[in-house]
Amino acid sequence: MSTGGLLFIPDISGFTQFVEKTEIEHSQFIIKNLLEALINCNQLGLQVSEIEGDAILFYKFGNPPGSKAIYEQVEKMFCEFHHLLRSISVKRLCQCGACKESEKLSLKVITHQGEFTTYNIKEFSKLIGKDVIRAHQLLKNDIPEHEYWLVTDNLYNQHFKPDELPGWMKWVPGRKEIENDAINFQYVYLSPLLEKVPVESRFPSALQQGKIELVRVYKEVPVDFMQLFYLTVNLDLRPLWVEGVKAIDKMNNPENLVGVAHRCILANRSEVLITSHVRATDTCIEYEETSKDGQRTMHYEYNTTGTGKAMASFVIYIKKNALKLFLFDLFMRKRITRLLENSLNNMVALSKRQQN
Repeated sequence: MSTGGLLFIPDISGFTQFVEKTEIEHSQFIIKNLLEALINCNQLGLQVSEIEGDAILFYKFGNPPGSKAIYEQVEKMFCEFHHLLRSISVKRLCQCGACKESEKLSLKVITHQGEFTTYNIKEFSKLIGKDVIRAHQLLKNDIPEHEYWLVTDNLYNQHFKPDELPGWMKWVPGRKEIENDAINFQYVYLSPLLEKVPVESRFPSALQQGKIELVRVYKEVPVDFMQLFYLTVNLDLRPLWVEGVKAIDKMNNPENLVGVAHRCILANRSEVLITSHVRATDTCIEYEETSKDGQRTMHYEYNTTGTGKAMASFVIYIKKNALKLFLFDLFMRKRITRLLENSLNNMVALSKRQQN
């Protein structure tokens, strides 16, 4: 039976506070995707022993890979982690303070060489050995910042070659006191790697794309502007207030996010719409969905006008086309305006029923 090798633990810092402040379905979606991203960018052939809430215990039997290979694994996981966080920040629709906490999540990585082996409990395989315990103990330490790579001295001294690593790395010695013993280690902050993380560009609004207004309806309503927004983005509720909508097909997308498509089922046809834009301030929120061909955008805008009151606006934008504008004015303007007015009234009635 193989014994000993590399233990590799990426750990999400800020996890406990994030989960405590966030609705469970929100935290579940974000943490699940972050952990999956870490697993998917495994390039060292590491095995997963277990997922421990906010951390993944990876291991690899035998002599550890070289310092350059381990560093490249740390870099890849760190950059993928932060790229996904930036993407979630741009694409998420939830504007609650808790979901904004996801931007504060960070990543640290513990690497340790030691003795361990596996044992089976029914179909489950677990790691056992004092070095597994020691690696976990290192997750709690006195390092002042939350994003770093920690390497125990037995791994660092035997297998690391500083000239193989980037010049920006400034290793700092550390020590973890445990029962009748101590673990010496080296650590380096990973914040310089943030420069390698792609900046996620925001999706442009209909006006930013140069589209023109086709029709607008607006009304001051006795409903909080954020409640109107959450009614709008909840696709399950869409048939209850949008005139003519029979059902919504989420197209296997579990959550409504910017860039995600859904199919709107009408009486005689269906249409694929893509959530294309969201912008929120303390007093106003905008949300848009665009047709798959990009020709038309439905714009929802809610501005607070006082406690429990808001100005609600529904606007249709289209790409500039003189013939379409002429035909719309001639045959469709009255009908579409009435449809939007009815939908807005339906939304207000639904919000009142929810309040009761």
